[in-house]
Amino acid sequence: MINNSLHPLTLFFNAFFLNNLIFIQIIGLCSFFKITHNLKNAAHHGLIVIVNTFLATLMAWVIFYELLTPINAQYMQIIVFVFLAIFIAKIEELLLVKYSIRLYGLIGKNISIIMVNCAVVAAVFLSIDSRLSLVNTIIYSAGVAIGYYIAIILFAILREKVSIAPVPDSFKGIPIDFILAGLISITFIGFKSILGL
Repeated sequence: MINNSLHPLTLFFNAFFLNNLIFIQIIGLCSFFKITHNLKNAAHHGLIVIVNTFLATLMAWVIFYELLTPINAQYMQIIVFVFLAIFIAKIEELLLVKYSIRLYGLIGKNISIIMVNCAVVAAVFLSIDSRLSLVNTIIYSAGVAIGYYIAIILFAILREKVSIAPVPDSFKGIPIDFILAGLISITFIGFKSILGL
């Protein structure tokens, strides 16, 4: 469990590796499978998700503790946080269209996946539910975002390698993707067990 008593490096490592949203908590799989067909798309998508996660958790912390809590409206957090994630993604989309049309061309069709990326929303809820301080929220969001990025890069590399491997017809496509994801998850769980956590 994450909390404020953890050392900042432990909190980061916990979010990044030991409780990786994709491989340990099985959150964010829709975008994970959709955008990892090639390394370039995965890298671009991952960078956008890093920014999105960081901004969403930071803004959610401020909204929750400075707006919702003082007026005793914590029950509104689900609606507010989901709309916040969508709002941030829309602003990013507008900025990409205005300042980097080339990058928008690469990830534009996947922007809707980024908008409601459950990994981003999960990072927000996990940081708020754990009652992290603002500094620890920033550290946690960095760990979650970089862990997500590394996970999709690793999976994209493996998918590219498997696409040229002699895979039986019955395993091609989604079946081999799930097998790969399962094997990586088992590896992450194994590391977690080795460390005694």
